[in-house]
Amino acid sequence: MSRPKTTPEFIEKTCELCNCLYKIEYSKRNRQRFCSKTCSVNSPITKEKNRVGVTQTFLKKYGSHPMKTAGGMSNYKAAIQKKYGVDSYSKLPEFKTKVLETRKNHENLNNEISDKIKKTSLLRYGVENYTQTDEYKERIKITYMEKYGGKHSSQTDSFKRKHYERMYNKFTTSDEFKNFTPMFTVNEYVGIFSKYEFRCNRCNEVSLYRIVDGLVPRCITCDKSDVSKKQHEVFEFLREILGKDCTIVVNDRGLLYPQEIDLYIPSKKLAIEFDSLYWHCETSGGKNRFYHLNKTIKCIQKEIDCIHIFENDWDNKQNIVKSILKNKLNLITNKIGSRNCTIREIPSEISNEFLNINHIQGADKSPIRIGLFNNTSELVSVMTFCKSRFDKKVQYEMSRYCNKLNTSVIGSAGRLFSHFIKTYNPKSIISYSDRRLFSGNVYNKLGFMFVNNTLPNYHYTNSNRVGLINRMQFQKHTLKDKLDHFDPKLSEWENMKLNCYDRIWDCGNSKWIFNNTHTH
Repeated sequence: MSRPKTTPEFIEKTCELCNCLYKIEYSKRNRQRFCSKTCSVNSPITKEKNRVGVTQTFLKKYGSHPMKTAGGMSNYKAAIQKKYGVDSYSKLPEFKTKVLETRKNHENLNNEISDKIKKTSLLRYGVENYTQTDEYKERIKITYMEKYGGKHSSQTDSFKRKHYERMYNKFTTSDEFKNFTPMFTVNEYVGIFSKYEFRCNRCNEVSLYRIVDGLVPRCITCDKSDVSKKQHEVFEFLREILGKDCTIVVNDRGLLYPQEIDLYIPSKKLAIEFDSLYWHCETSGGKNRFYHLNKTIKCIQKEIDCIHIFENDWDNKQNIVKSILKNKLNLITNKIGSRNCTIREIPSEISNEFLNINHIQGADKSPIRIGLFNNTSELVSVMTFCKSRFDKKVQYEMSRYCNKLNTSVIGSAGRLFSHFIKTYNPKSIISYSDRRLFSGNVYNKLGFMFVNNTLPNYHYTNSNRVGLINRMQFQKHTLKDKLDHFDPKLSEWENMKLNCYDRIWDCGNSKWIFNNTHTH
């Protein structure tokens, strides 16, 4: 007689993805983890397993993703060429037609939706946009007041107190604040826009600081030496790339007497100014609008190239600054001929990633982005164009141009610019060169005409002198909602000073224009 069966035929389990109960055969209890194939496929565990498997297969077969290899790109181009007669489908007239049709359809659809919303709002409330009516705003206020006891959930005492406790813990435990001790309690902390006393653990000096966005205080006594340390870092980098035999004059007063040049390389006729965000601002350092520009002009009169390195650029974009210095000193060893490169337009994701790594100003929003690729399909140069932003008489603006860090792509500017001219046939192009770092010689080579030099512009910095903020974020009509203390009778700059902000001036831009005489 056989042993009686004690195990059930089916058992219930909980799906690991959707948490639903499902029945399975007892024998499959340790193998089946999901209630259906859909849950199995959508599980993060399965997706990660598939991704790892695909990556390993690609590495084993091709050494990387097949579309990143020369063979993969070659096969793709050959297939496109065979099917459409061009190496890129986007070059076909019907592709451009489809793009235009799609954009038009989207515009029509958006207009239809907008019209429908307006009609519904008119029918129900007698206005095209109900959300702008006093009745709607009053309903919102009542709802928030009933739910949170204020105009918004973030204005409740419990929400504020939790947030303040998190910030205060950062002041007392974070490594960023290890040099400072707060001289106030958690109950005295009321937000980032107020001033607070901190004691410097190095010199025991107590000072008032504004902790905007949780930035670290800088002791006026101790952190003053940080500037010379950073200038010394620039000196050490120059010594490394130039060699010990090259003369680098530190704090030279003979060149622009009685003014001082931080670093000067006589053999290269290059002057380098390291501009800290404390000692080179208008209020704290006493540097007026033309201070930096005047040094640049005096150097030009002596046929000396002068560049200004702002402290925040050295802190945050040191690799780009070092590449600019190498290029100025003709010490770029990695050289590529642009004739051996392929040229094509690239999507914004690739363009912006490249610009963030290689351009001092970072990414932009230009719709036209042209890239140059070497024989291994690596992006080595980018040039972008947009509609002229400031001069509406000009059709286009060259917004960005740069090569890969520490790389000289010979003739890249000419190839990229020629591609834009042939493809878009522009009537006119304008561009601006930052006189703080560049001479603008590349525009002469491209056929641009020099227009004029613009006046110096400024950026704001807060009391902590950590980073710069574009002045466009603090136009006077927006200050009322951004500053703790605002007086409509005062100017923008007077209001900013009232709220412990300072500003630093640059050297302005050189303005260039290209008129296409072959347009049709």
